[in-house]
Amino acid sequence: MSEMVERVARALAKEDGKDPDAPAWVRYPGPEAYGICWRDQYVGKAMSAINAMLEPTDAMVEAAWTCTKSVSAEERMASELFMDSRALHAAKMKARWSAMVKAALSKA
Repeated sequence: MSEMVERVARALAKEDGKDPDAPAWVRYPGPEAYGICWRDQYVGKAMSAINAMLEPTDAMVEAAWTCTKSVSAEERMASELFMDSRALHAAKMKARWSAMVKAALSKA
């Protein structure tokens, strides 16, 4: 399971009021606790949720574009001077990804 699938699965479990870090007998009191794992219930749902985001919406693309445009020339120059190209690219991609997910979660 990838880190992102686990993050989403854990978030879904917590949304349902379950603590994914608690022992099974705490999450599921009674005999049904044996063999039940939060992963069994939420990994498939998590993968479906992530799969739904494979194709970005127009709003997500616009958010990524806006995020890229909003970096000032001074910030860009400073980051290019003090970061290697891989770290710079990773920082830009993280900012774009965050902007895109925020756009997907927005109410508008």
